[in-house]
Amino acid sequence: MQRWSDWQPVASGRALCSCYQLGEIITREWASPDTAGVSALLRRRLGPVARVVFQVLNHCADITRQEPVVFSSVLGDINRTQTILESIVSGAPVSPAAFSLSVHNAIGGLWSLAHGITAPMVALAPLDYSPVPALVEAAGLLDEGGYSAVNVVFFEDEYPEFYDGFFEPPPGPAAVALRLVAPELDSGETGLRIELKHGGPAAPPAPESNFAALTDLLAGRRTAIAIREPQCEWRLERCA
Repeated sequence: MQRWSDWQPVASGRALCSCYQLGEIITREWASPDTAGVSALLRRRLGPVARVVFQVLNHCADITRQEPVVFSSVLGDINRTQTILESIVSGAPVSPAAFSLSVHNAIGGLWSLAHGITAPMVALAPLDYSPVPALVEAAGLLDEGGYSAVNVVFFEDEYPEFYDGFFEPPPGPAAVALRLVAPELDSGETGLRIELKHGGPAAPPAPESNFAALTDLLAGRRTAIAIREPQCEWRLERCA
């Protein structure tokens, strides 16, 4: 892995954006994501979570190359979807534009439009915020060849009150992006590799957020984490 970046809301109402490259972690506090490189036409279509996704991808992806991106989120831009559902319940009309921006692959489409990328954009909805499906998808794209790197971004928005008791989302838009390369192409600029292992056929309920655990692993606060899914367990390890 050459680079990673994450965006995490903090109690002050602002957010901490950490970027990792060249073996160094740089953290800065932001009031809002930086979308200065996006055209005004597209910028108006970006919701809060989409702006955060663009922020972390800007620190990882090489937009001068055709690099695939795997987008992973449980509910995606759920606030847009919830607004549409409430409009339907109340009998109000729903605009086609609002619907097109609410679908699960909408943010990937906006990213490809913003930078003229025709490489694959994959949108996944994992169980329990698991990063495993996206990492496996990225590994498959790298194994196929033809791409120097594959970017992966995990993101969630703060859910509407309707979902209280069903999910445990972050207190605001949050995202983690990685730029992955095949081992033989790794220039060694970071020295950070992650290895995915299948841990067993079943697992107990997750005692912590898989989303938070991944951030701890990347930041070096932990050397390994267990990713628990309903029917199996995985193990992610930092490798020298």
